[in-house]
Amino acid sequence: MASQYVADLIAPPQQKPVHTSVETPREIGYARKHRPRSVSHTLPEYAQCLDSLARATRSHQHPRDALIATLPYLPASPAHVRVVDDLRNGQDIDESLSLQECNDYEQRFFEFLRVSLVHDVFIPQALEQAADLIREDVRHHQDIATATAQARSSATLLTLLPFVVLLLLLLSSSTARQGALTSPFVLTMGVGIILNRVGAWWIQQMVRRSSVSTPDISSSLAQRLCVTLRAGVSLRNAVEAWAAESEPSLHQALVRGEPLATALHEFAHRHPGGSHHLLQVLLEADRDGLPVIHTVSRLSLEMRTHRRQQADIRVRQLPTKLMLPLVLCVLPSFIFLTVIPIVLANLSQFTLSPPPLPNIS
Repeated sequence: MASQYVADLIAPPQQKPVHTSVETPREIGYARKHRPRSVSHTLPEYAQCLDSLARATRSHQHPRDALIATLPYLPASPAHVRVVDDLRNGQDIDESLSLQECNDYEQRFFEFLRVSLVHDVFIPQALEQAADLIREDVRHHQDIATATAQARSSATLLTLLPFVVLLLLLLSSSTARQGALTSPFVLTMGVGIILNRVGAWWIQQMVRRSSVSTPDISSSLAQRLCVTLRAGVSLRNAVEAWAAESEPSLHQALVRGEPLATALHEFAHRHPGGSHHLLQVLLEADRDGLPVIHTVSRLSLEMRTHRRQQADIRVRQLPTKLMLPLVLCVLPSFIFLTVIPIVLANLSQFTLSPPPLPNIS
């Protein structure tokens, strides 16, 4: 580790890579020691970290020292370790937070940190706004997890029940154990297991698609503006900074010097739908120059509420949709794994005999 740090420090600037895909021993140790945690446990800690940074900024603590003191309390991951190491090595804060290899939640967290940093100083209002947005996501994920918990438990019970019944049959019946190695029995079990696994995979995919809710591009712009405008950045610079990462066409138009209204009109043509109201507010703010932060915050809240309603609709439709894999896969697998083995096990006890002839006197 020490030799690697010394080599990095003495390397020329043009040859020193900012980010590499090779993990340091410390990062590998963290990854092996700590398992990935669920979203419901990770996101609240991101919000608490942002609140801690806001308090540290108000107490006039240096941003670098505040990050080094706060980030180690987050869930251990290679991205967090790498940021702390870069900060301790004296790398620029904005460059340290510009990681390429991290998951979506870490990338969003670092994005909020970057836009809250203005002239190497964190803006407490922007950090608190970002923490509120993350807490909204926490409530959204918790609602989805609660709504899909019943469907997951029911699907698990129904897919495991045939195996439990089959195990009890083999343990309680010597005839079933004797016939377990016959070709019809093995073929029946194979078909049942395949149908059961296909049904379980089908159900899991349906539950996962019902629980995943990806915000659209207008919602992403609204949330980014809520934080950036709180940091005191102008509207044009805020939109340009967001477009540099999410919308290259809009960013190129703004870099060429086109008016914000013209660039936003072109953006509206490329992304019709939910962005209409937001772009109308941005155009009015660009025209009259009045503050727009409260209006954008209200629109962002409405977009998040609409996204939660759509997710609730998908979850409520889930029991009806699950009838298809249950009827086509799970129920036939129950028949193949329980009913047919019982019939095959007792088939040898049945004998065909002609009916008795009547006595002729």
